[in-house]
Amino acid sequence: MSSIEKVMGSLYILLQQGKVLYLGVSDRPAWVVSATNYYSTSHGKTPFSVYQGKWNVFNRDIEREIIPMAKHFVMALAPWDVMEGGRFQSRKAMEKRKKNGEGLRSFFGTSKQTDVEVIISEALAKVAKEHGTESVTAIAISYVRSKAKHVFPLIGGRKIEHLKQNIRASSIELTPEKIEYLVSCSFRCRFSY
Repeated sequence: MSSIEKVMGSLYILLQQGKVLYLGVSDRPAWVVSATNYYSTSHGKTPFSVYQGKWNVFNRDIEREIIPMAKHFVMALAPWDVMEGGRFQSRKAMEKRKKNGEGLRSFFGTSKQTDVEVIISEALAKVAKEHGTESVTAIAISYVRSKAKHVFPLIGGRKIEHLKQNIRASSIELTPEKIEYLVSCSFRCRFSY
């Protein structure tokens, strides 16, 4: 493993050469990023300005230490897997998939939703309906956007319909009550790392 000094020294050279504009870090514990940013600022180097990590309404581990750290260092957040790998699907969407002979795409595990994924999906669908849409995607994206400033979800899709749902999320503001409702449907007590 390389030392913080070596890594940040090398990245600083890339910044000076104009090959890199901003520094980001992915999936590291908060203490590592904090130590790195403190080292960088105290030695006249550029600290990380964006953190990328897995984050969604079900996998909220990032909310315990990463978000407070990001706020402290004024870092942006770039969450990935906001839709839990496409596993957040309303009952209606799952019935449509089944009718069309289409399952969930999955690299790992089963192509069926777990019981918890069904509960979360239905909670997302309920909030979506209250916002005049059927898009659980828009609500899932709105959830992460509502939890911190400077959140730029890494999202994708295979169809025009997916793009429209992603765009729809930008116009949805979740109330604290809606956020609490979604959180209450997906409680998991997990260790930090």
